[in-house]
Amino acid sequence: MTLIEQLHPVVLVKIRYRLHFLEPFHFEPEMILHWRKELVRGARRSAESGGEDLSVFNAFLNPSPPTDLYARRQFQKPAPPFIIDPASLETKELATGELLSLDVLFPGDGVSHSLIFTRLLIGLGELGFFKGQGRFEVSSLSALTHCDGWQPLWDLGDSIESFPMPLLKLQWLIQSHACFDSLVFRIVTPARLLKKNRPLFKAKFSDIFPFILRRVTSVLYSCCHLELQLDLANLINEAARVSLPDSCFDWTDWLYLDSRHKGEGVGGVTGAIPLQTGLADDLLTLLRVAELFNIGKGACYGAGCVVLEPVLSRESVNG
Repeated sequence: MTLIEQLHPVVLVKIRYRLHFLEPFHFEPEMILHWRKELVRGARRSAESGGEDLSVFNAFLNPSPPTDLYARRQFQKPAPPFIIDPASLETKELATGELLSLDVLFPGDGVSHSLIFTRLLIGLGELGFFKGQGRFEVSSLSALTHCDGWQPLWDLGDSIESFPMPLLKLQWLIQSHACFDSLVFRIVTPARLLKKNRPLFKAKFSDIFPFILRRVTSVLYSCCHLELQLDLANLINEAARVSLPDSCFDWTDWLYLDSRHKGEGVGGVTGAIPLQTGLADDLLTLLRVAELFNIGKGACYGAGCVVLEPVLSRESVNG
């Protein structure tokens, strides 16, 4: 069975949150990559307000490893069941009353997980988006649908429990991409990849591919209860031949200034490399799933965002 056929039962929810800021705030995309502590604070605040029992939030942000010993060896420790899409985020000065859109994907039990995440955001909004700054309200939610684009779901003041949540088929998301003969594989946000407990400072596509493979299989197993049946040796061989031997990703530091004007940052490999034409179907499907799931440490917070782009010009590779 091909990989795209195995993905038939997998459903997801993709939500666009509109955050209405109650005070001026300097936003930088790098903040999202450090957002774990902020969401923990939001969970505590929401639990104090009676939004949900704290144990539910803790289980959501710190999923337990599988009880099956084989699965513990085969798959990564489960990450939180959401993936923030950083592609549309950009540095901006937000005035009081301005809106920030945040797109988040929820694989598997997306309806339940998106409601928990919404309560986290509501609690965090009372405290501030980052390090106590940037208080906001969750003003509305929209969901991506198969036929109607982004469909409005909820507005501030409505009951958080009373709206239907449209489901997306992962198979549809993959197959909705246009086909191109030549593609560029780009890492947009720093991918923090550890090999033998040491970060990769330079990497070829063949070095990156095992991390793609493990991330995709682990998310599908932990969130969707799907264990893929793959010809691993063939996929690894395909990955070794699809890029030029001198094409590499290089280390990048993303820096931002915190509230005390001290530099902090996130480092990882970024860049773009062309892929050979005629990718095998399963390999292309795997890369399309990785576009949705990100790769490496902090993938659920937007680190290691990867995209496949058509080769339209030299700038597609060098830009």
